[in-house]
Amino acid sequence: MRGRLGLRGREDQPRTRLFGRLDGALGTTGCCQGCRGRGCERSRDEQQTEDAEPRAATHSPQPSSLGRVRAVVQRVSSARVVVSGDAVGEIGAGLCVLLGLAETDVEAGVEHLAGRIARLRVFENEEGKFDRSLLDTGGEALVVSQFTLIADSRRQKGARPDFSKAARPEVAEPLYERFCEALRELGVPVATGTFRARMQVELINDGPVTIVLDM
Repeated sequence: MRGRLGLRGREDQPRTRLFGRLDGALGTTGCCQGCRGRGCERSRDEQQTEDAEPRAATHSPQPSSLGRVRAVVQRVSSARVVVSGDAVGEIGAGLCVLLGLAETDVEAGVEHLAGRIARLRVFENEEGKFDRSLLDTGGEALVVSQFTLIADSRRQKGARPDFSKAARPEVAEPLYERFCEALRELGVPVATGTFRARMQVELINDGPVTIVLDM
């Protein structure tokens, strides 16, 4: 009996030490994972309250460009739009703006985008740094409506893009005209293409510099 008790005592001893180590690692008062038993000062009530609260998302949702106005802005030394062999809009140094309008776009959105483009600093200063805008240089803007910018590749069937999110012509045209007018109100000379026409856009991209803006 003594031998068995002695053996059992020796067997219990390392188990007690093992449990003691686990208690120290996990904490005897419901210690949080972050402190790992190194003396967490938070009370059990605080930890339970924190556990009951929903955890914040670990990533921010990415804004979608679908259903929102999109512009592709190119810095050019010259650009023009040709329809049926005739130049209908032409500029010198400035910006060529391809404008895509979606079904959910509103007038306030295109006005805001016009302001961003007019103040977009993509022209060099004396030090060669991007520090000047159309308003600073007196440059012009050529604005061309392009609904294909609203293509939704997630909804396309096969190799054909889906354009169902693009604004209908009767909705897009007033917004397009308001965008051009907003640029003019800011002091930017504006040339345009022909809405809903088959156009050829000719330009010399200076840089090249191309910026994609989403609202």
